[in-house]
Amino acid sequence: MNDLRDRLQELADGYARVMVPPGPAAALAGVLLVAVAAGASFAFVLVHVNECFADPTQLRRAFNLPVLGTVSAVQSPGQRTWRLAEVSTFAGGCALLVAAYGMILLAETQVGWSNLVPAEVTSAFYEAVRS
Repeated sequence: MNDLRDRLQELADGYARVMVPPGPAAALAGVLLVAVAAGASFAFVLVHVNECFADPTQLRRAFNLPVLGTVSAVQSPGQRTWRLAEVSTFAGGCALLVAAYGMILLAETQVGWSNLVPAEVTSAFYEAVRS
């Protein structure tokens, strides 16, 4: 009888462990991966929708005509500065994303999600996700 009670307790403990939702680290990793995949997909589509020709060979193949000459873009110092500012802003945004992700993971592992967010908020979130 005691063995049966111990076995039932082990099963109940195992069931309780399975029902515990994953912490925010797994959810954040999933959201980050989905966001990166969506951004990469969007960039891929933009590159293939672009109607510009990168070199004379592409132009020759597209129209089956000889190319007599090309005109290259000449950037002014102001345009180069603006482009550097655009790239720097993008790189800074990416660095902030990674830093925020790391800080949230660090807070979750050091302090614990249950200490950061009230249990009512967490349970309401999981109920909203389930429905």
